[in-house]
Amino acid sequence: MREHESSYIVLDHVLNSVAQRTGKPKFPTGITELDDLIWGIHKQELLIIGARPSHGKTSLALQIAWNISNIGATTIFNSLEMSRENIIERLTCSEFGINGWKLRKGFKAEMDLFAGVADKMRSRLLKNSFEIVDYKGWTIGQAKEILEKFKPDALFIDHVQKISSKGFGNKYEALADYSHRLQDLAIEYNCAIVLNSQIQRSGEFLKGAGELEECADTLIFCKWLFRESNTADPTDYEISVEKQRHGPCDIATINFDGGCYKFSSKFAKEIKPYKDYTDVDR
Repeated sequence: MREHESSYIVLDHVLNSVAQRTGKPKFPTGITELDDLIWGIHKQELLIIGARPSHGKTSLALQIAWNISNIGATTIFNSLEMSRENIIERLTCSEFGINGWKLRKGFKAEMDLFAGVADKMRSRLLKNSFEIVDYKGWTIGQAKEILEKFKPDALFIDHVQKISSKGFGNKYEALADYSHRLQDLAIEYNCAIVLNSQIQRSGEFLKGAGELEECADTLIFCKWLFRESNTADPTDYEISVEKQRHGPCDIATINFDGGCYKFSSKFAKEIKPYKDYTDVDR
């Protein structure tokens, strides 16, 4: 629980924050169009990423989490759906352009590529403050335990529909309570929280609770256009800012390579998260 401070002291905090702004996002996503829309991710705020199943929301959140860990941010990826082994495999494919489906099927070329970059990936994992938690997070109490233990700059949770509804009348009540209290935890622990959510099949609302939209400081809906129509460009990926407390709402299209789970800027030069990021290409 944060202690009370007089407003004139709070103003000093704001002045200090403003003085540190540089014209670039403090925690950039690494994708220029997305950073132009939401200016990276922000401490004390809840960002919700909504998408239908198999539309890349896990890949997007994972890439953002990894990118900000590259610039020194302590980052936790809390997977409520996938194992940490699956997350690391997917992250390595994204980093080095390895086709994940071919790797899963045991294609020798992809297996050789994966083995060949293992040492590089190990070195990067050792360098970055990036941790995967796949053993808790299904209740708000467990989410608080994660924040207490790691004290991260950013916590990513994938995805909210997997939380426990034990002790609640139904899943709607559980989702509403979880999202409201998660927003409070972002402020209490001075942490950016990114929460993934499924979208209803109609594609208009987050699945399970309008409360989720109410709690978000920023809400983005994502759509892999190729999944909507097989006549679309397979790389076209649409991001729509549906809500932003501190900025405008707009839409942008970026690139998505579904084979290696990799997002990139479509038109503009990407923000490089750290100086030696140029050796990523295999």
